[in-house]
Amino acid sequence: MSSCTPGLPRRGWFSTGLTSASLGSTIGEDHRYARSPGRWPAELDAARRCWRRANVARGKVPGAQRFARVGAKLADPGALVVVAIESAEVVGMAQAEPGRADDGALDPGLCHVSMVFVDPGHWGRGIGGQLLDAIAEAARGRGHQRLQLWTGAANERALRVYHRSGFRKTGRTHRLVTGEPIVHLTREIQCDRRH
Repeated sequence: MSSCTPGLPRRGWFSTGLTSASLGSTIGEDHRYARSPGRWPAELDAARRCWRRANVARGKVPGAQRFARVGAKLADPGALVVVAIESAEVVGMAQAEPGRADDGALDPGLCHVSMVFVDPGHWGRGIGGQLLDAIAEAARGRGHQRLQLWTGAANERALRVYHRSGFRKTGRTHRLVTGEPIVHLTREIQCDRRH
């Protein structure tokens, strides 16, 4: 299935919750575009399809219910969503939301990264790290000081991307209902290597 979305620029970034000024310092003046939340449903649908392709490539074919849940998370006006565009198609997406301390009460300084996916045809090109940097910049703009995420303990590709992007394992682990072990990572935003 093609991710080409009519009306998208040939290259760039779309993000909810960012001004073009805050995007410029992270992405570069000639490769960014900002839109208001809820104003770009075609891009969000293309992001959801990118998410699906990346999962299928990893052998984790999502069902219709999960696909719908991801669509709802991406459309949530409180979410931070960043989409990478190349040749007028979505090639990567990331989504984050307010974080919870010890997975309980909301922590105003914490931003939880729930999704980072790159189209398999674009793996290994640094897009994941760029998406994480853009999410960090957006989170900083909302007053967060650190990012957190969980990922599969055996997902070496993701762990390499997160490590290169400044995330460190905290020692916390968990098991999904499927039995898959996952690990917890964090990144301090105020110590961001770009600022």
